Amino acid sequence: MIHGLSSSPLVWRTIATSLLGDTTIRRNYQFWYVYYPTGMPIPESAASIRDEIAAIRKAYDPHGASIASRHMVLVGYSMGGVIAQILSTSSGNRLWDAIAKVPLIRRTIDSEDRAKLEKLLFWKPVPGLDRTVFIATPHRGTRFADSRLAGIGGRLVRLPGDFLQFQMRTLNALGEILQGDFATVGVITGITSLSPSAPLYRALDGAPFAPGLKYYSIIGDRGKGGGVNSTDGIVGYWSSHLAGAQSELVVPTGHDAHLHPKTIADLRRILLSNLRSR
Repeated sequence: MIHGLSSSPLVWRTIATSLLGDTTIRRNYQFWYVYYPTGMPIPESAASIRDEIAAIRKAYDPHGASIASRHMVLVGYSMGGVIAQILSTSSGNRLWDAIAKVPLIRRTIDSEDRAKLEKLLFWKPVPGLDRTVFIATPHRGTRFADSRLAGIGGRLVRLPGDFLQFQMRTLNALGEILQGDFATVGVITGITSLSPSAPLYRALDGAPFAPGLKYYSIIGDRGKGGGVNSTDGIVGYWSSHLAGAQSELVVPTGHDAHLHPKTIADLRRILLSNLRSR
């Protein structure tokens, strides 16, 4: 379970308490929670989480025998949903092509920086995923990230010194091959990563999910506009709708859609369905 911007695993306490009250779910599932610094760029957070999952597997299930390791369900809320989408898909060259004019291989860059850059830009699905659930997820970004208030928040973000230096080194090394808005971008943070103009969303648009993986959407609607004009106050339906979802539930609420009883009921349905399929 992956929380959103400026949040923590505590955001899941209502959902977890309710779901674990179901005997079948309690007997068949472990609930694991991600905690990550949301000021970091979204691809960096996703890469860190992918590494942690791999480390856990190596330490506790090196032979891949555990059901918990082979049949995972990701649940992502808001920014956490974008991370869950990255962990569930293959990027290919999509993100690189969105920011640069020529292949990375043609650029001379420090070997360690190159390895880190490749981890951020070229990803594959985490093995062992059965299902992914998106709650109030901005699959195409949110215009709120471009607001004045978000700009103030972005200026308050302080990235770790080593990562900030990595950003500066790579941006300088790539130099003239960068294109579009990325050529003039400053420091990249979690907030700027949520802007609809961020290259990340051009890469995610149409990125293939892991073979056989099923995904679901739960979307908030404050009731101030129907269809594509609806919004949860932070994320519009135009961004939270994802074609190909097994189901899409629209709940009458704001961006706190994760707390709505219908959301919890739908998560229960999805988890039980996952058990029946096995």
